[in-house]
Amino acid sequence: MCIRDRFVDGPQVAPWAEWGALEPLTNRMQEAGIAAEDYYTPCWLQTNYGKDVWALTFCADPNFAFVWNRALFREVGLDPDRPPRTMDELDEYAAKLTKTDMPGEPFFPERIFHYNCVHLRVVEKPAFVLDISEFWVRKLAAIQCFESQFISGRSTEPPTILDRLRDQAAYWGWSIGARYGEPFMCRETVGVRSFRDVM
Repeated sequence: MCIRDRFVDGPQVAPWAEWGALEPLTNRMQEAGIAAEDYYTPCWLQTNYGKDVWALTFCADPNFAFVWNRALFREVGLDPDRPPRTMDELDEYAAKLTKTDMPGEPFFPERIFHYNCVHLRVVEKPAFVLDISEFWVRKLAAIQCFESQFISGRSTEPPTILDRLRDQAAYWGWSIGARYGEPFMCRETVGVRSFRDVM
């Protein structure tokens, strides 16, 4: 068995401790006289899991601070000396402080989908691939509108960049049993309502 020092980021403490990748430090800290009062509270809390301490903070990111504009708080009827203390309060304050001339109600997207940039040579595994077979010709025509970027001054020897884009779309289409496909990435889990929707 090899025991060695590990660098662990705050959000990793709980899962690593649960997986048995870390050794509890509680007894050693008590023997050394190290206590919670020796640390900045947010740093101390993120090294605790269950009844034990699993890591020691050696530095602190400045993202623990919360800065607010007292004048703007007063303007919308908020106490200028009391910042939000929970995530719900933060959302509530943000709604009161948000100003826009755009019509309609504010919209918060539940998920953000990322498409693959054409210049990337390595593509991460997509969350899903969309069948674009019906729209490939229109997509190609749209790309060709940007002639200075994709056509003028570039080699006409195959494979051209348009050839590569077609081949990539064909590959992703092949991966889902379609002629052409477009991969999309998403940090959140993507759900389906029925297995019939899966290609």
